[in-house]
Amino acid sequence: MQDLLRVREHLRLALLLCTPLAVASCQKEEASPTPKAVATDTPTASTPTADVPVAPTPPPVDYSLRYGTRNGGTACVSAAALKKVALPDAGLTTGEVAGCPTEFTSREAAVAVLLIPPFDSFGFDQAETAKRRASSADTCCYSFAQLNPGGRPLLDGGDAIVAETRAGASWSPRTARVGEGLPALARERLAAEWLEDARKEHASVASFARTTLELLAVGAPASLVRDAQRAGLDEVRHAERCFELASAYGGAPVEPGPLRALAPRPADLEQLAVDTFVEGCVGETLSAVAALRAARQAPASVAPVWAMLGADETRHADLAWRTVAWIVLQRPSLAARLVAVAAEIERQIDAIPPPPESDALEGRLSPRELASVQADAWRQVIRPTLALIVGDRGVAVVGAGAALPG
Repeated sequence: MQDLLRVREHLRLALLLCTPLAVASCQKEEASPTPKAVATDTPTASTPTADVPVAPTPPPVDYSLRYGTRNGGTACVSAAALKKVALPDAGLTTGEVAGCPTEFTSREAAVAVLLIPPFDSFGFDQAETAKRRASSADTCCYSFAQLNPGGRPLLDGGDAIVAETRAGASWSPRTARVGEGLPALARERLAAEWLEDARKEHASVASFARTTLELLAVGAPASLVRDAQRAGLDEVRHAERCFELASAYGGAPVEPGPLRALAPRPADLEQLAVDTFVEGCVGETLSAVAALRAARQAPASVAPVWAMLGADETRHADLAWRTVAWIVLQRPSLAARLVAVAAEIERQIDAIPPPPESDALEGRLSPRELASVQADAWRQVIRPTLALIVGDRGVAVVGAGAALPG
């Protein structure tokens, strides 16, 4: 609860003190003697907009895996291979598909057989299995996802881009002493998980560079551009510390290789609002809460890393929320779009199968703890912060049934 209150109050105070809904520039530095004027026919946050037209329904988009995750999808393998690591009597007994195990001897065993990355959410995919069995009667399919966000993703459409890794110490200038006395399998798991975080944080450097260009393209105020640049430097530090821990747990130095360059997306306020909300307001708010919670239970060797990540991601979430608030000031009708996107994200999150339970190692939250963070952060931080920004617009445009409670 402490971590939720810390993030929520930080965001609420930032939005109240730096009121982008009332002052378009939202400058943190000394204010200009003449604030930017707001057109008289533009509704403010406190003015209901009863006559605002209903926005057209956007095409469906899968947001459930976009906030900071690289891995997610479906993996299929033969039932015979899976039975080697299945718990006794763990197969399905009802439904159209039978013979696929639903529980395994360990999380690592499922990862090894399915050839998937370490997952936070995992479940039998009956629909995909039925489809694949049209051509292969022995197939079993499973959906997986990593729900723990790590930095702001570098997205190419719906895919998050990360660099491949190679031997080298250019991104881990220091040597950490961690995991002493842990069994080899535990160290291997921790090395893999910190390496995934490192790749995401490394990609976040490029993501914030692209964000800077996109903010400039829509005429954003200097405070938002400056803070985006600073966030990129934060992500360099995050990547260094994560590569350092991955190298230490794995016993060999590792660094990122080349990262594919992506062009800035079109200079469009609506797209920037949605991208910023999904990747920043949702993704980095969840990152902040998860890191702060991990810091409280981590050993002394890694707790400072989690605390640093939590503090920085809170500021990055602050930047995302201020950006969205500034955009809503420029185009009030986008409040409805954001409320609709938030409702769709929540629907997709609810549809993800419950994560399996597993032990938390060296402060890293278990899948079930991460799912709890996600639910708590959504209910107690993201919903009320969005409501603070959209005000009455969410009710007036979308209707009371879809409005987010404060």
